[in-house]
Amino acid sequence: MLCTSLSILAASLMGMSTPAPSVVPLGTTPGSIQEEAPKEIKERPRRRVFLMAGGGVVRGSSRHTAEGDWQIKLKRGWVDLPAVSVDSARLENELLDELDTRKKSADLAPADRLEWALGAGLLQEAFALGDRLIAEFPRDMDLRMVAAGQASRFVAGLPKRGSTGELEGLRDLGAQGSELVSEAIVERLATAAPRSEVLAALNEDLASKKAGRRRFASRALGRLFPTEDPRALLLHTIYDNSKDVRRGAALGLADMGAAE
Repeated sequence: MLCTSLSILAASLMGMSTPAPSVVPLGTTPGSIQEEAPKEIKERPRRRVFLMAGGGVVRGSSRHTAEGDWQIKLKRGWVDLPAVSVDSARLENELLDELDTRKKSADLAPADRLEWALGAGLLQEAFALGDRLIAEFPRDMDLRMVAAGQASRFVAGLPKRGSTGELEGLRDLGAQGSELVSEAIVERLATAAPRSEVLAALNEDLASKKAGRRRFASRALGRLFPTEDPRALLLHTIYDNSKDVRRGAALGLADMGAAE
């Protein structure tokens, strides 16, 4: 389901073969990139992943300047990335090699693998990995916590808490997103509106003609309303014409059963 999930990563999900970097702005990251006069270049360009002091991620072809700062290549050309705004800078190929090793390690729990990939700034790979892990371990509580905590920080278009239309925005994201996106935002529904309003909205989505709406509603109903009548989810588990919805309804039922 990566085709829709990649939209959540904003500019950070540019193609790996292109020279332009991937940028996920958080905090004050965008203001830390400045265009200045040409500087003496210390090294040839190499692809790196930068973790920014403001909490964002910048990824792309970069080079060191003689003054100790960085330059990174954007669509408009090379721009300066002051060293003071960078928490860490690592070569992309080294991070990808380490991620590959961690994927194959039998000693690492699913949550640890996803948490490391997100923390390393490999957002495209992390979201793809998260989709696979959540599909494989849908009731892993530690994995759910990483998704709701760390991964949710990188969901583009996530409405602000308490904003007008927060509930509708979350429902839209959940319906269009991947496994990881849905898992990252489902707990947000609990505080997006009064409980009765959330329940009514999810029941409405469960009857939607759109499979994405039904899938996300099934997940959310089981998670947030475990004591509600399970018969609607049971019917979708058996009769829904979408395999994804049948699976989501089954997981929703499992969460309801766990609450008994």
